[in-house]
Amino acid sequence: MRIKAATLWDPWGTLVALEEKLYETRSWATNYRGPLAIHVARRWKIDQFELLRCEPFRSVLAKHGFSKRDDFPLGCVVAVVNLTAVYRTEDMRASLGEQELAFGNYSNGRYAWELTSVRRLPEPVPARGAQQLWWWDVPDRLVGELSLVLD
Repeated sequence: MRIKAATLWDPWGTLVALEEKLYETRSWATNYRGPLAIHVARRWKIDQFELLRCEPFRSVLAKHGFSKRDDFPLGCVVAVVNLTAVYRTEDMRASLGEQELAFGNYSNGRYAWELTSVRRLPEPVPARGAQQLWWWDVPDRLVGELSLVLD
């Protein structure tokens, strides 16, 4: 089975898998709705690693056992979600809590993708990511476990 996938930088991809980040903010919208694999990019950027020392990133990630670079599954699919809606950031920003606002770029002219029915994979699955949306081949051993999201 193949489903669409999106590559996110960490720590944001891990925050989605942990159900701590409910929206993915992007500079572009998509008409796609349905199952979406969350892939974490294979490397860190220096400024992203620095977020591990800042709140609310530090405490939220530490609560789940993620406190140092080696704790993160880079270059892997970590979860499958449903992409249920896409909103203009300026239309929804006022309704979000401080944590969600801290975990995304909600400046004007951007889009917030609503991610629901999160299923964190029992073990991260190595995969090559790509820009934009791309196709991921779901391993047969995971199809049953992800059936609620994939239906």
